[in-house]
Formats: sequence, structure tokens, C-alpha cells
Amino acid sequence: MTFIQPAFLWGLLAVAVPILIHFWHQKKGQPMAWAAMEWLREATEQPQRGLKFENALLLALRCLLIALLSVWLAEPVWPGKTNPTDGATVHLAVADSLVMRTFRFELQQARQRNETVVTLPSPTNPVRLQTLIDSVHKPDVALHLYALNEATLADVPVLSTPARFSLHTALLPTPTPATQTRPFARIDKPLNVQLDYRNPTERQTVTAALRALETVFGLRLNLSNPAGNSPAPDWILTDRIPQNPADKTLYTVSGQVSGPNKPNVRVVADTLTPQTATWVANGQLPEWLGEQLLRFYGPRLPAPPLTQSEMAQLFVSQPPPKTDAKTRFGHSVEQMGVLLAFLLVMGLERWIALRKNT
Repeated sequence: MTFIQPAFLWGLLAVAVPILIHFWHQKKGQPMAWAAMEWLREATEQPQRGLKFENALLLALRCLLIALLSVWLAEPVWPGKTNPTDGATVHLAVADSLVMRTFRFELQQARQRNETVVTLPSPTNPVRLQTLIDSVHKPDVALHLYALNEATLADVPVLSTPARFSLHTALLPTPTPATQTRPFARIDKPLNVQLDYRNPTERQTVTAALRALETVFGLRLNLSNPAGNSPAPDWILTDRIPQNPADKTLYTVSGQVSGPNKPNVRVVADTLTPQTATWVANGQLPEWLGEQLLRFYGPRLPAPPLTQSEMAQLFVSQPPPKTDAKTRFGHSVEQMGVLLAFLLVMGLERWIALRKNT
């Protein structure tokens, strides 16, 4: 057995304290003659030679309490647990279909070797991932992590890993050329567009720009006015500030300086007519409207994957705790055993002392 804090073993010298106190109380004083009490001497005095059994047991228990306390503070650990020779292998795999397909051969071989395979729920945020890594972060463990190479891994500055760590990542597929040439491919249904302009010229200009979008990109736009029994709009183009904008509706507000601070509300200060805005007169209105529609309904392209240097900076090997045999209270198993023995001896000592005094 080794000790993490061996300096506390000097406390074993304190075992001499209860022995000295015991013999101090056993020391006899000078007898003083008292004639009136002479006749009681034979009745009260009982010759005692040596130590009584109960006194000797109490002395031994009190010395043992001090010894156990010193050993507990020194944090005992068996050498076989602090310096392991045979290492285990743990595989952490994110339960993503792409990851499972990419590394199915490695995971199958790990199960055949009776190695531990733990499946993580997908998507896995970095905080949950670090918690699972910490649960197996031991000096005798070789950790293999199978995950997607996603930019969300870098939401934390560092992920601590064991010294024996291997990272296996799967890359998300890149956007297909069809997605790049057809930016509105995600819009697979007609959009209900509501035009709410007080200026007839602005309404006519915006209508022409929307018809141009239909012709070039094949969009299906159902234009309507605010009045009437028109269906719920997907896109509202107006020169009025919306009071209670719906979250699933895109708002394009013109002729206003500011509006609601919401991601689905786009505000432009210009009135959308050729007479008031030069860029509208130059024919840029259809392109600008298409950009507004694409930002809201267009394809959500994934963030670029992390580079090898970014991965190396993210996953950093750090030493494990002092001992790998930890209980949920933060102490080693050996230390908890010594503490339990200390409490049992203390209870036995108190029981004998109270019984002796009654």
C-alpha cells in the first residue's frame, strides 16, 4: 500500500498521547490520614494490580482511533491501482447513421474482442461529450472516439482526453451541384405572398419583380391582397411595420427606418419604386427579393468541418485524477474503508466507555 499524502503518517506518533494520559490518571497521590474515614477504607478500597481488562481495551481502541485517523489523512492506495499494467479499451461512438456506417467494421471488431462499446445519443453537444469522456478518463484506458466532424465541437475551448486517445471522424457530404444551381430547391410548394402597399406604383413594381423570380427560378407564388379570404401568407411585403409578426412568416418592410428585432423581419429604408431608389431603377429588385427569400427559406448548408490543426487544438491530453479508484464522494476505496473502520472503532470505544461509567 502506498500513500498519496505520506506526511500525515507522522500523526502515528500521537498514539503515545492516550497512553501518557492513561498512566497520568493512574498515578497515586500522597495518602492523607483521616481518622473519621479510617473505618471505611476496607469497604471502599479494592486492591488493583495492573490494568483492568476494560481499561486496557479502551486504551487500545483510543490508540487505534488515532492511528486510523492518520492513515485516512494520508490517503492510502494500493500500488496496483495507481500504476496499472494491463490497459482497457473503450469505444465511444455517436449514434449517427453516417458514423455507424463508416466505422461499422471497427466497432464490430471491438465487440468481438469483448471491448467496451458505448453509444452516445445524436446529436451530442460538447458538454455531454466531455462528461462521458471524464467517466472513462483513467490512466489504464485507451479511448477511441467515433464522431462527426462538426463545427459545433468547437463550442468549447478544450476537450480533455486520456493520454491514450484516438479520434475517428466522419465527414458530412458536401452540397450537390443541384443544390448550388437550384437555390430554391427546398421550397417544394406554392408560397402565399401578400402585398400590402399604400402606393400603387410600389405595388406594381414589386409584382413585376416577383413575376421575374417565378420565370427565372421556377417559383410558384400566389399573390394576394390583405383584404379577402386569402390563405395564411408565407411572405408579406408591405410598407407598414408589423405589430405582431408570426414566426413562420417572412416580412419585407420598405420605406421604414427600423422595425421589430426579429430574424424573419427585413426592413429597408427605400421605397421600392424606380423613382425613389436607384438600385430598383437599375433592375436589382428581383435579385434583392430573391436574397431575402433565400435567407429565410433557402437551404441550410452545414458549417465547414474542422481542420486537423483545429482538431489537435480542441482535443488535449490531460493527466487523470490522482487515483482512479474513486467513490462518488471523491475518495479512494481504500480511504473510505479506513474511514468506515474509524467510525466503527469510535462507536465501540464510546459504548465501552459509557457502559463502564454506568
